[in-house]
Amino acid sequence: MSLTRGHSCVLCQQRKVRCDQQKPCANCIHAQVECKVVPPQPARRKRRKTQEEDLTDRLKRYEALMTHNGVDFRTVLDNDATGDQPENAGRDEPKPTPGVDTPNDEVRENARQKK
Repeated sequence: MSLTRGHSCVLCQQRKVRCDQQKPCANCIHAQVECKVVPPQPARRKRRKTQEEDLTDRLKRYEALMTHNGVDFRTVLDNDATGDQPENAGRDEPKPTPGVDTPNDEVRENARQKK
C-alpha cells in the first residue's frame, strides 16, 4: 500500500533519508518501529497589507524623515488648511541673486561639458 500524497514517514523525516513510501517503509521495518505518517501543515499565507495600511506606513516614514531633517511640516499643513502664509515664509532660505549660478546650475553645466 502506498502512502498518500507522497510524504515521508516521521522516522525518514527525522533521519533525513529517502522514504520508499510503502506502509510500513523499509527504514521503519529495519529499525523495528511503527511507521507513522503525519500530514504536513498547510502553508501559511502571508497577510497582504491593504492599500490604506501601505499608504499610512509610507506617510509615517516620510513624516519621520521630514522631522529628522528639521522640516516643520505641521506648520505648513496648518497654514495650508487656513490659506495663510507662515510669518517667516521665505526668510530661512536666501533668494537666488540674479546672474549668480546656483549649485544646481553648476552641476548641470559640468554634466553638459562632459558629454
